Amino acid sequence: SSAGFITVVPDYIGFGSSADQFHPYYVEEATANAVIDNLRAAAELAAEKKVKFNERLFLAGYSQGGYATMAAHKYIEEMGLADFDLIASFPAAGGYDIKEMQEYFFSQTTYDQPHYLAYVALSYRTYYDWPENALSDFFNEPYPTAIPGLFNGTNGPGTINGMLTENVQELVTSGLILNIDTDAKYGYLVDAFEENSLTDWAPAVPMFMYHGDADTTVPHINSVSTYEQLIQNGASPTVLTMTTLPGADHGSGI
Repeated sequence: SSAGFITVVPDYIGFGSSADQFHPYYVEEATANAVIDNLRAAAELAAEKKVKFNERLFLAGYSQGGYATMAAHKYIEEMGLADFDLIASFPAAGGYDIKEMQEYFFSQTTYDQPHYLAYVALSYRTYYDWPENALSDFFNEPYPTAIPGLFNGTNGPGTINGMLTENVQELVTSGLILNIDTDAKYGYLVDAFEENSLTDWAPAVPMFMYHGDADTTVPHINSVSTYEQLIQNGASPTVLTMTTLPGADHGSGI
């Protein structure tokens, strides 16, 4: 605020006053709406407190926040947002292409942050109201039985990682790894991944993407391929830029 900005930090669904709901992790619609609704609330509060602002809007976020930033940018371009003029966005190190993220994970022997896989699976099962046994399509026992109890609001990522396994083939069923794109029984999962991937549009307002090339938590290639897809969709290289942060991993890249 000392620099003249009104700063708005969205409280995603599943936290704060909506803690009774399970967080829709990496769900495009719910994520974008959380940002948009908070901006609308901030505008209402500004009017109530007689705080004037020039309607110039900048969006920025890192990791999941990078995904949220791009999702909100996409929403604003497609749906509009009264009382705001989007000037630019700065999404960094987000997993924008969910389907490609799945392909990356399944190609790995080990992954040191398995809680991310469990979090997405449990989030999607809850948000889309899939049957409770849907987790058994994804994970080998004892993990599908254990996972719902791990995300109890008190366990942190490190604790959950310790209760899972970093070995991808021990965690994920061989049927899913081998047949996700060919077996119709997994079609609902592929559809959800593709529905929530931010690769089906082309920004017309400046968007500056950033990602460290040593990132193995959210792979750098995901930003590169998303950038290339958005350019292929019609985005101008003068509007959309991709900046690689040499040697930065997911922690240092921020």
